[in-house]
Amino acid sequence: MDRNKIIVSGLVLLSIFAISIKVYKEYKNKNDKETTPSMKIEEMPNYGKSRDYINRAENTELVFRDEKNGTIEKRFNMFVENNKIQQVVLTDENIIKGQSKITIEDGKVTEGIIENGKDKYKNRLNIDLEEEIILKDPITLGNKWKNKEITGVDLLLNTPLGEFKAIEVTKTMDNIVEKSYYTKDIGLIKKIKETNSSVKSVTDKEEILVITQYNENKKMLVEFDSYYYEVVEDVTGVKKEVIKLSTNGDIVKELEKEMNKIKVDGEEIEFLTVGTSGCKINSIEVDEDENYLHMDIDNFLPFKYGNSGEYMAVQVLVNTMIKFYDVEYITITSNGNEINSGHGSGIGKLYYNDLQN
Repeated sequence: MDRNKIIVSGLVLLSIFAISIKVYKEYKNKNDKETTPSMKIEEMPNYGKSRDYINRAENTELVFRDEKNGTIEKRFNMFVENNKIQQVVLTDENIIKGQSKITIEDGKVTEGIIENGKDKYKNRLNIDLEEEIILKDPITLGNKWKNKEITGVDLLLNTPLGEFKAIEVTKTMDNIVEKSYYTKDIGLIKKIKETNSSVKSVTDKEEILVITQYNENKKMLVEFDSYYYEVVEDVTGVKKEVIKLSTNGDIVKELEKEMNKIKVDGEEIEFLTVGTSGCKINSIEVDEDENYLHMDIDNFLPFKYGNSGEYMAVQVLVNTMIKFYDVEYITITSNGNEINSGHGSGIGKLYYNDLQN
């Protein structure tokens, strides 16, 4: 009798234990469902990488309009090498008003301002600059670094160029808030700069820059005054010339082709090819501190029009280069050697002295 009671009691305990395990499992499964996100990792939206939102295309022109004052601004990638871009900002009259170096690195994009010097068309991709991060991975809402934050993703933005999906990056500086909108491949398409006035307790929109055109197969127009000499009539003149500069183009080579022409009986002759073949500009160096330009020319030979003609032809070259580079004077050598003017003096020194008179 006692033995049967023991068996029954054991069976009851086993039943209670089994029920307890079942209840625990049901509770745990319910709790897990409540705390597990409904969206799986592979279903998370993919907004790409920071590098996707930068325009790296060659020979493309982006045109912006300031909605507040109506001015036009153009942006052109003057140099593109591997992960670096030298971008210039131009007015509607094709005058360079600023330029920057953009570097695309793993997980971020940085930008540094290049100081506008005399030689605006020089490749400066390898100079050291203080660069700030303008975009940083991951491209997700709320990603922060220093004074910037991604405050919008997958936004639909209407512009005069069309509708784009964009991300919004907000930069905060004291009482200034700057919002930049980027879309894939094209890059920046809109920028808003706001100033918060603590006195008036209002927000003043200082600048609303919005894209209006994206032009492919475009070259940067470089306008300059080209001086010329008419040999027969013994007169000089000046006319407007335009160089169409491609991305990674060499401004020196373009100047060599387009400028400094003399005229013989109304026919234009390139200054650097008169009297010789293969004459070309080896190098141009601007001394910012002393405000002068040095040119080295290959195979430079005197002209056959006499001393007066030679002097005038050289003078129009000097005038053109001084105007183009905005310097005070020029020195010239031929393959690194001083050029003799034929009067026992160096022509480089004459250029300097003549320009001062």
